[in-house]
Amino acid sequence: MRDYLRLLRLMLGETRDQVYATRTRLDEQFDALVRVATGQGAEIAQLKAHVAQLDGPGSVRAAEHDQLVEILRVLHDRVAWRRERLLALRGEAAYERAYVETDPLVSVVIPTYDNYKLMRERAIPSVLSQTYQNFEIVVVGDAAPDEAHLAAESFGDPRIRFSNLDYRGPYPKAPEKLWLISGTRPFNEGVRQARGLWIAPLDDDDAFRPNHIERLLTHAREHRLELAYGNVVLHSPGGATRTIGRFPPELGEINLQATIYHAALTEIFELEAIDALFNTPNDWGWCKRLLEAGARVGMVSEELTDQYPSREWTPRWETGQGPLPEWEFVPEGWARARNGSSDSKGWDAEAVARTYVAKWPEFVEAVTGSGPLGVGHEVPAGATISRESIPAQSAVLAFAYALTRAAGGSTRLSVLDWGGALGHYYLLARRLFPDLELDYHCRELPAVCREGRRVLPEVEFHDSDECLGRRYDLVVASSSLQYDEDWPARLQQLADATARRLFLTRVPVVRRVASFVTLQRAHAYGYGTEYLGWVFNREDLLGAAGATGLALEREFMLVSDWPVEGTPEPPSEAGFLFTRAERHHRVAEVRLAGERA
Repeated sequence: MRDYLRLLRLMLGETRDQVYATRTRLDEQFDALVRVATGQGAEIAQLKAHVAQLDGPGSVRAAEHDQLVEILRVLHDRVAWRRERLLALRGEAAYERAYVETDPLVSVVIPTYDNYKLMRERAIPSVLSQTYQNFEIVVVGDAAPDEAHLAAESFGDPRIRFSNLDYRGPYPKAPEKLWLISGTRPFNEGVRQARGLWIAPLDDDDAFRPNHIERLLTHAREHRLELAYGNVVLHSPGGATRTIGRFPPELGEINLQATIYHAALTEIFELEAIDALFNTPNDWGWCKRLLEAGARVGMVSEELTDQYPSREWTPRWETGQGPLPEWEFVPEGWARARNGSSDSKGWDAEAVARTYVAKWPEFVEAVTGSGPLGVGHEVPAGATISRESIPAQSAVLAFAYALTRAAGGSTRLSVLDWGGALGHYYLLARRLFPDLELDYHCRELPAVCREGRRVLPEVEFHDSDECLGRRYDLVVASSSLQYDEDWPARLQQLADATARRLFLTRVPVVRRVASFVTLQRAHAYGYGTEYLGWVFNREDLLGAAGATGLALEREFMLVSDWPVEGTPEPPSEAGFLFTRAERHHRVAEVRLAGERA
């Protein structure tokens, strides 16, 4: 070891001298270039000769640099020490507990920063739905915001524990280096806090398949493996999938969350931030050290993990600051869309229709039966559509109130659902009022209409504004008015098409500041797009509604403190049920008659 260190110091000193000498020569050559530019062409031959001189030693120095990096890696990996320690662990009595104890505790370790929404809606639910239930979930924040703690606590499950690091990182400034080792410290801290005999890592934006723990744990115990892993399904925003997994393990064919491993290994092997120096992902560096030390490794050739690569779903790593937020204040407003920005594609994306269709069967199942209707169809890709979302149930009950008031005791109701997706509200209306005869219409994008006609032929889908040429007992605009730049004009059109009630719901509002524009990056939902939308000043919205002849009948509070980064005021989500004054009915009729003429 002393010889290695002496060699290392020698090479470092030589490299430092070479760098200094090279910089000096380059400064001299810069002066030479200046002289050439001013007409002293006689220097060209000398310059070419010196460049040729630099090329030769440069290649030698590159080889020496590679050799130096390899020496550093060998010194860091300490293969002989790890191998000896692993052999010693196998001889300890506590080591056997992982194989002989009935139903051993498994610690699922989730490091997190600001992906608290996906952690709440995708990662943690995938653990709670496991076929093997003797687990704990250890969530450690990388100096995460308070929302991460609230997300973990929201399940009310004593098996879930949360702690938070005092500071984040430190991480390299270069985005690619950051990606290689992001989450290293919180994961290692989670492992130290784990009480289980086995460790099952999971990223906060990914998911276990229901039998993930059971299959890997059974395989590891039956074959006395210290690490078992399965196949991983990689999901892209456009809907494409690719499966990775190969034995023996190799770079790109295994990742940490595909594994379950013996907790005794944590005494010897950690994720290492220094792997960034070797351009190695920290999970592959960890796995490679296990293999070099002789750990017993095996594979289950089944798809057990769903991964949603963060660099595809949340295109943010190019900034070097970690994830870009899902919601962001846009001070320049709708000019962002007009200047050709690539991050404001809007809703007209085929991926939106594909995602709606992929989630449709699960939505239908969720609203079937006598269970709660806390059901919202817009959940992150890979997340389960829950029946127990309190905000979603508030929105459904507000919709039920609007249906009741619009029907007014009648057994028949005509409805225009503006931006109604595949007709999700129609299905809810059928579950809420099975005896109500519905003449239901949806205005949607052409791609969504095409799929809607296929899954719900009893609903009439419109891909143009011709549907506004008549009036409806109830007009519904759920999370749609805010995506129209000229929303007052659109509100006037919706009001003109309203015979009895207009229901604006899932509308973002603020009270203290003027209306402003936000950008939503909807990659996590599988939509493969990003779009601009208004956050309305409540008084401005109600004033515009009043100008169309609408009168507020009932207001609903749905979600408070909607997180939007950089906003002058955090918005809340609200619903508004309007009725029409009789005199405005006649004005609207005249306007519609004129348009038809």
